Order: sequence, then C-alpha cells, then structure tokens
Amino acid sequence: MKNNRLQMVADTLCHTFSTEHYPEIRGLGSGTLGIDLLDESCTFNHSCIPNLRLVSELKSRLKEELLSCAIPFEVITSAQFTVRLQYTPATVRSMNDDKVPSSSGKTTNRCIFSCNSSLQADSTSVRSRYCDVEETTEWRIAS
Repeated sequence: MKNNRLQMVADTLCHTFSTEHYPEIRGLGSGTLGIDLLDESCTFNHSCIPNLRLVSELKSRLKEELLSCAIPFEVITSAQFTVRLQYTPATVRSMNDDKVPSSSGKTTNRCIFSCNSSLQADSTSVRSRYCDVEETTEWRIAS
C-alpha cells in the first residue's frame, strides 16, 4: 500500500471536520473529544460518553475515502480521531468609515479547534493535524 494514499485519507478526515456540521458537540463545551473509528467508541476529556451522531458519519467518511484511494477498510488496524475544542465569546469588530477599528457591542461565539487523525494499516502508520477557528452568533456555548 502506498503511504501517500493513506496519508491523504488522514488529511481529509481532519480538513473536512467542522463544528458547524455537528451541533451536538457544542453541548460538550471546551475539552478533548476522542473517537475510535473502528469500534465507534467516544470519550470526552478521557471519560466515556454515549456515541454521538458524528462518530458514524466520520466512520462512513473514512470508508468512502479509503475506497476512493483503493485501500480496503479491512486492512486498517487502528483509526483514531481527536479534536480539541476551545469555546470563547468574542466581540464583533469592524472598520468604520474612517478605517478605524470599532466594536459594535455585539458578541459572537468562537470555537478554536485542533483535529488529529491517525491511521494504521499493516506496517504503515500516518498522522494528520489541522487547526481552524469558527465564529458565529447563531449558537450558544455550553457552560
């Protein structure tokens, strides 16, 4: 098996993750979500939690990506996905007509997330990491 094909799958898992697609994780608040994509187990801050909808969706995405790279799912011996979530409120800033930064007084919710995926097949092991920031006024942060 080509190492770069498996690496591409790991990269895709991280780069396609978005908190906007999984509103159920916002209820968890800040912390680290860990998912074993083979046995579909889920932890939050190292404590077992009931499976979330995103677990089966990530596993399906894993299978689709493996298939598109001609890698049989059966050769995968480990598939781990973790995402560190940090929710914070932020003040909405904009530029006024004089190009001076100003605050509108509104607040937005910011989620800084860092995804890590690791896949192992036979003697090949790959890892990927991706960080991003999402902001919205549409959802509330769990306390």
